[in-house]
Amino acid sequence: MKLPITAEANNKTRNYNYRFGSTQPSAPEFLPKKAVMITKDIKIRVRYYETDCMGIVHHSNYIRYYETARTEMLREFGTTYNDMEKHGVMLPVLEVQSRHIAPAYDDDLLTVRVTLAEMPKVKMRFDYEIFRENGDKINTGSVTLAFMHSDSRRACRAPEWFLKLLEPYF
Repeated sequence: MKLPITAEANNKTRNYNYRFGSTQPSAPEFLPKKAVMITKDIKIRVRYYETDCMGIVHHSNYIRYYETARTEMLREFGTTYNDMEKHGVMLPVLEVQSRHIAPAYDDDLLTVRVTLAEMPKVKMRFDYEIFRENGDKINTGSVTLAFMHSDSRRACRAPEWFLKLLEPYF
């Protein structure tokens, strides 16, 4: 994302890219210091039982790969689904999209890239890209979750304590 420098300050446009887990370069004070997105890569090796009779990963397993990556991202923030539930919040899935570009096979080492592009409100959307070991993209997808009170089963905003965990990245 390009963050333009205002005309009053300078007539040039500069790029300031902030990535999850990296230190932020010093930017002029008038530019917002926030992440464009948070991205995490995890490795998953395809197991034999995840394949169909043609030796190709069954389409349903991509949703499991998404969840594994999402769970690891939450863990890196300092929380888990279990912590969320202990605080009275559940995250049901509202929508799943998956686009298959090429197949994965038994024993392939896959990289699942999960991205959280914006600070959650009532919903939280994660985007995914899955790559083979050689770098070929084989799948893209997204999952949208909703924050919900576990006792009333009614929608709620993302809890403040959760948003504070994300603040350093946005």
